[in-house]
Amino acid sequence: MSANGNEIKPIVEQHDEQSFNWRLFLTIGWISRWWVILYFTVGLVSAYLYGRYATPIYESQADVQFKDRSKDNTIDLGILVSNTNVDRLNEEMTILKSKGYKLEALQKLPLQVSYFIQERVKAGEIYGESPYQVRATILDSAIIGAKINIELLDTSHYRIHYELKGETYQKEFAFNKAYSTPAFNILTTLTNAHPSKLRQKYFFTLNDIREQAERIEGEVLIDVDNLYGGKIIINYQDRNKLKTRDVVNTIADEIVDMSLDRKASSAEMIIAFIQEQIDSLEEQLYDQETILKNFKKDNLIISPELAETNIVQKLNELDQAEFEVMLEEKALKWLKDFVNNKNNDLDALANYFGDLKYNDFSPYLNSLLELRQEKELLGISLQSNDPRLISVNKQIDQVKANFRSAILNAEEKLAVRRNYLQSEQEKYEAEFLALPEKQSEFARLTRLNDLKEKYYLLLLEKQSEYEITLAGMTSDYVILDAGEIGRLVAPVKAKIWGLALLICIGISFAHVYIRFLMHSTVIGVPDVEKATNVPILGVLPQLPKQRTELPKVVVPAMPKSHIAEAFRSIRSNM
Repeated sequence: MSANGNEIKPIVEQHDEQSFNWRLFLTIGWISRWWVILYFTVGLVSAYLYGRYATPIYESQADVQFKDRSKDNTIDLGILVSNTNVDRLNEEMTILKSKGYKLEALQKLPLQVSYFIQERVKAGEIYGESPYQVRATILDSAIIGAKINIELLDTSHYRIHYELKGETYQKEFAFNKAYSTPAFNILTTLTNAHPSKLRQKYFFTLNDIREQAERIEGEVLIDVDNLYGGKIIINYQDRNKLKTRDVVNTIADEIVDMSLDRKASSAEMIIAFIQEQIDSLEEQLYDQETILKNFKKDNLIISPELAETNIVQKLNELDQAEFEVMLEEKALKWLKDFVNNKNNDLDALANYFGDLKYNDFSPYLNSLLELRQEKELLGISLQSNDPRLISVNKQIDQVKANFRSAILNAEEKLAVRRNYLQSEQEKYEAEFLALPEKQSEFARLTRLNDLKEKYYLLLLEKQSEYEITLAGMTSDYVILDAGEIGRLVAPVKAKIWGLALLICIGISFAHVYIRFLMHSTVIGVPDVEKATNVPILGVLPQLPKQRTELPKVVVPAMPKSHIAEAFRSIRSNM
């Protein structure tokens, strides 16, 4: 407490009792201005350096549309209540996200050699823009991934330099000539002889193509953008903008070709099967026609009239039934060939035997399709003796064993049916043989000839249909938008500068605010007024430092100065 009874309060207590003192806060901010300038300088310089030297990331995207064209020419009332394209697309996405076809497609890209340019701070890949091209055959696997420096001496010669197993190799070569080194054979071609290109520093690495393909495959994103529209996006990010375009376009092309190849392979298998039947039937038909011709010649029968129309009609119906049995026997024979590993094309089976009367074969075919896909997926990454792969093979063998049993049951049923038809035919033929012998034999031979001719024409028609289908076959996929040169996705300079400014503002504000909270000194008249109730008589400005160390009375020495006027004001107030 002061001598006159007025209490002097600490400045911090005054701050707590009153509202936020913006004037003091701004004053402290002005005092700390050099710190603020320092923070902004460091932050903005850091943002500039990061944007200048950070590795850029580019992104390219290709859009592919899927449409199930297998039922374009059919009428299905189920389409009115369901969306088959969505169901097929869900099935196709399982295949599109698998590794096999992507690895096969990516290995078509020039990935064996990676080209780099050495800049002042860092090295950058120059995929598709290298002024030279290298074709190499690796002799020592230790060279894979090693840095091989190359110096373009002039338009005719170059020098390579690399280290391998602690030894250094350096030698000068000529362009367009093959050479051998301890680690690889090399043939280098100069594609851009501009003087500015020759002065740059380059190096390259030799890669394992499959490893490169697996690395890229793991970074490729394939997803559905529009389920009902069938739109599929293929996305890839990389440090090289040209590589992103080539990767997405290569995979998009492979998806289109893969769908067409699957459909064409199935159709070709069916056509080959039909051609085998036609070749066999042509010989039988020729022999049958020869027999009929000789019979006419020997018996002088040209156009016999059959009196028993009803018997002939019954026999024709039985012949038709036997024809159907024969078709089913051939179908079962092809199924047996498949079970016995003489035919491994499941797609052809599913397409050709879709109308087979024994519909209980469908579960076996579906199970084999699923197990085969699982085996192919596991076979990409597993050895042949892996337990999971062995388990899948055992499941396939078990399904085939069950399949074989089902085929035997079907054959037994078909045999019963054939025996019945034969007994019926024998009965009607016995009645028919009561007719004149020559007419009966002629009719029998004619029926056999007509039957074979009918089957032959049916096969020709089916073969023509499949050949037309194969000629006009289109893929279920179409490329909507091919990938373009990758666009920059990181670093984004606007975001970097914005974030740097926010951080600088935040640190500066925190610095000023902490100093404001810790403020306990008098820096102006308001601090004195808020810290005490004692009236202020006056304010003395700070006297400039003098070179002399002798004391001085400032009023007589500087009667017209601000400090002299301040002393006079205090005297008057007192």
